[in-house]
Amino acid sequence: MNLGSSGYWKLYVDGGFFGGLLISADASASGSSKVYFDKNETQQVGHVTVQFDSTGNIKNQLHKGNFGIEGNLGVLYQFNSMSVFAEGGGNYGFIDLQKESQNGINHTGAFIFRIGILISLRHKA
Repeated sequence: MNLGSSGYWKLYVDGGFFGGLLISADASASGSSKVYFDKNETQQVGHVTVQFDSTGNIKNQLHKGNFGIEGNLGVLYQFNSMSVFAEGGGNYGFIDLQKESQNGINHTGAFIFRIGILISLRHKA
């Protein structure tokens, strides 16, 4: 959609589906805590502080692929065969990341902001 009468500035919306493939998955935790029998932390299990420092590969606990939707809203300024743009949007994955719900129930998702240059490779005759 043109912004103004010059035709150089344009507003656009785009969206669609995406697919993703898991390449690697490492997790890390750090810290320490006392352990309690109850969630109100009134009955401590002994007088020991437990260390939670750990790292490891968790790829086998996660789904190998995902798919979802994405959408963006942007503005661009068009030169002859080149455009400069800025856009913002996001994406959301439909499949739970974890295979087992005991490991959590999380989805992929992101808010994204981009700036860039588009170059047209089409030759005008």
